Amino acid sequence: MRGKILIAALVLIGAVAVATARAVPTRQSALVRFTTPTVVAGAFVLGTVVFEHDDSAMARGESCTTVYAYDTWKDERGKAIVDFMCEPRQRSLATKFEATCSRTFVTGPQRLLEYQFAGDTEGHGVPDR
Repeated sequence: MRGKILIAALVLIGAVAVATARAVPTRQSALVRFTTPTVVAGAFVLGTVVFEHDDSAMARGESCTTVYAYDTWKDERGKAIVDFMCEPRQRSLATKFEATCSRTFVTGPQRLLEYQFAGDTEGHGVPDR
């Protein structure tokens, strides 16, 4: 009798673990507007874009971030502008999408150093390329 209860409990725990693992989003995205020219991993970005991050691609060591142009007329993401492998960094909880930029020259474009999604404690470092 104890053996059957133990097996049933283990099956239930396994089912809950699988359901919970699938409930965690593997992709995050955000609609972002750059009002000044910004270099993102070697590509110039201006206007509204979509940032998309794929945790499963990051775990495989592949490009995990893609920045897409945003078509305001169709209200959908357009063509990919740039993709890259980010560098994950622990941060405090962000209440909104955060973009950390730097400017090398006073008159030059700014460069995106890191971004972080709202409600997340992980920042994503952006390579120079």
